[in-house]
Amino acid sequence: MSFWTRRIIYIVFAVALSIPLVTNWQVTPDIGLEARQLYAAVERVPADKIILINQQYEATTIAENGPQTRALMAHMMQRGKRFAIIGLDPVGPGLGQQIAEELAKKYHRPYGETWVNLGYNLGTAAILKGLARDIPGTVKKDINGKPLSLFPVMKGVRTAKDVGLLIDVDSTSTYAVWLAYFTQPNQVPFAVAPTSVMVSDIYPFMNSNQVVGMLKGIAGAAQYERLADAPGQGYKNRMPVFMAHVTIILLILVGNVQEIQRRRKVDAEGAA
Repeated sequence: MSFWTRRIIYIVFAVALSIPLVTNWQVTPDIGLEARQLYAAVERVPADKIILINQQYEATTIAENGPQTRALMAHMMQRGKRFAIIGLDPVGPGLGQQIAEELAKKYHRPYGETWVNLGYNLGTAAILKGLARDIPGTVKKDINGKPLSLFPVMKGVRTAKDVGLLIDVDSTSTYAVWLAYFTQPNQVPFAVAPTSVMVSDIYPFMNSNQVVGMLKGIAGAAQYERLADAPGQGYKNRMPVFMAHVTIILLILVGNVQEIQRRRKVDAEGAA
C-alpha cells in the first residue's frame, strides 16, 4: 500500500465518521428481540422487589456501557422501579453514580428513595454467596459509608428472593460468576449488557434461558432508548459506528475490484 493510499483511506474514514456527528443524522434503530425481552423483564419486576445493576466496566468501554446504563436507569426511573447499583470493580459504581445523579434530577428521583449505590465490593464468589443470603448484612453501607437501613429503597430487601432482576453491565466475563453463585442457585432473572465483542458469548446462555435479555453493545443501547422513549448517547454513538462499517465494506469492494482488474491485466499481458 502506497504512502498516499493509506492517507486517502484515513481521510475517507475521517469524513465518514464526521458526517453523523456534524449533521446530527440519525436512523431509527430496529428493535431486536434481546432488547425487547430485557425491557419486558424490567417491566415485570414487582414493587416489592429491587433491581440490582452490576457496573462492571471502566473508562475504556464507557462509550458502549455508559449509554446502556443510562438507558436502563432512565427506564427504571420513569417507572419508579427500585434499583441498587453495585460493582465488583472499583470504577464501575462511581461511573454509574454519575449517570444516576444526572437522571435523578430529570425524573425527580432523590437518592435513597428509589435508588441507592452499594458501591464496590471486594471479591467474587464469596461476596455473591453472601449477597444471596443477606444483602444488608453483606454490604452494610452505601458508597458514602451510610448504613443501608437509613434508605427507604432498601426496605424489605434482605436476600436474593427480594431481587426481581439482576442486570450485569459488563466489559469482562463477570456474568459467568453471577450466574454460578447468585442468579441460577436462587432463580433470580438475569440480563446482560455486554460490549459488542462479547455478544456471541452470551447467546448460549440466552438459548438456555439462563439470561432473559441482552443489550448488544451500542446498538442495544439505542434500541433500549427507543423502547424507553429516552433518546441519548446510544442514538448518537451508533451512527459513527454504522458509518465505519459501511466505509469498511465499500473499501473492501473497491479493493476487490482493483485486484480483479490487476489480475486481468496481468493475464492479458501474459497472453500477449
